[in-house]
Amino acid sequence: VRVTGKSGHSGHPHKAKNPIDPTVEMVSMLRQIFAGELKSYWESEYPDLYAWVNSLGLSADEFCTVITKIHCGQIDDDPNHHSAPNVISEYAMFNGTVRCHDPAVREKVLSFIGEFVRRFMAYHPGYTVKPTIKEGYPHPCICDDFLVDLFVDSTNRLFGENCCEEAPRSNGGEDFGVVKNYVKKSIVVRQGTGFVGRPITSLHSNDAEFNEEAIPIGLEAMIAYLLRLLNQ
Repeated sequence: VRVTGKSGHSGHPHKAKNPIDPTVEMVSMLRQIFAGELKSYWESEYPDLYAWVNSLGLSADEFCTVITKIHCGQIDDDPNHHSAPNVISEYAMFNGTVRCHDPAVREKVLSFIGEFVRRFMAYHPGYTVKPTIKEGYPHPCICDDFLVDLFVDSTNRLFGENCCEEAPRSNGGEDFGVVKNYVKKSIVVRQGTGFVGRPITSLHSNDAEFNEEAIPIGLEAMIAYLLRLLNQ
């Protein structure tokens, strides 16, 4: 979401249109809505918007939406930089992600965001706003029961009992969500690649490290499963 105002000098703020003010309020309000905790103090400031949001019955249990970035100009230690602290920026922008297991809920949330931005900025004349929504993975990744049972049985025979466990539901985006456009049944297997005696780090952590000794084990499991599948 990009909010455009009018740049100016911080010594004369009345001659500018600072985009930070409405942007920060919008981010704060959206964060509360996404958490299912919209505070009542917004009601006096945005009565119609507050009533509309409450009428929608959005449930935070149905989706995971987080604002991850907010940007307005640039601050550094160079007083000669074009975006020095005494400059009121022309625009401010923020972005984030929408994650749902139900595509219908996702469409509802995306539609809500666009309409919310429009209604919110109607309270702030003199600014322009442009929401941009980029489509992500089209489907949730739901494994087929038959394929799961076949893989578990195949892998247990190969490496011994109880070497597989069911992964909990996740809001992580999955490339294999695209596969659902082309096949009716699919399975996604996640293989552990950690090191014994070391803490497990997040996939997106700067210090993530992967044990490459897991590669041949994964290939062996995959080949054994495919041979079982082809023999069905």
